[in-house]
Amino acid sequence: GFESIVYNDTQNSVISNPQRLAAFDGIGLHQLSCGLFHAAAITTSGTLFTWGEDFSGQLGRGTNIKSAEYQNDTGDIQAVGALALLKACSKRPQQRAVPRGAVEAVSCGGAHTVAITAGGLVYAFGNDAMGQLGLGLRRPGALTSFSGNGSSGLAGTGSIGSSRGEDIASALFGSDHRWATPWPVRMPGDCVFIRQVSCGERHTLLLSREGCVYACGDGGGGRLGLGDTR
Repeated sequence: GFESIVYNDTQNSVISNPQRLAAFDGIGLHQLSCGLFHAAAITTSGTLFTWGEDFSGQLGRGTNIKSAEYQNDTGDIQAVGALALLKACSKRPQQRAVPRGAVEAVSCGGAHTVAITAGGLVYAFGNDAMGQLGLGLRRPGALTSFSGNGSSGLAGTGSIGSSRGEDIASALFGSDHRWATPWPVRMPGDCVFIRQVSCGERHTLLLSREGCVYACGDGGGGRLGLGDTR
């Protein structure tokens, strides 16, 4: 099954005690975030680093996931397919480019990442099969929202649950909704700027500077907070 494919590859690399990441020696860090298969960090100067699995483009490396070949950070070429995508990874933190200035906040979901710039702009990348990037119908679009009165913070983390489909990577994360380059998210209204983000497995919450909360993605079980089953 899927778990044996993913975790058998890491059985010999399980670290049960905290180990120092030498890649960040001498670099001041502002924030860290862990997803299911990847992680991200922001330096005090606003530079974004990501590392880990990249089968849905969640590292933001800019590689075209739909191309016939996939190039990882070590320069190896791998054919795209379920197993090849699962093996696509960056084993060390790598700097990623996000448009429009320094990054202020970041959150990693199950297979997606959302970054907030110092100017309050939102950039999302990775899997968008459930609309968790907030890009609309395969293009930037407004997020679903609900009113937040005086909201001061968001917290959450992601883990992948059950899946259906023919291809493992496609079944879990969607074959036609992988965005490997940070894309701008168009917020509703002309003057909505975001200061905090929290990603779940397949949904995203955004907190504006005015204290309003915006939600997008999989609303099953009421996780978006929009009422009923959303």
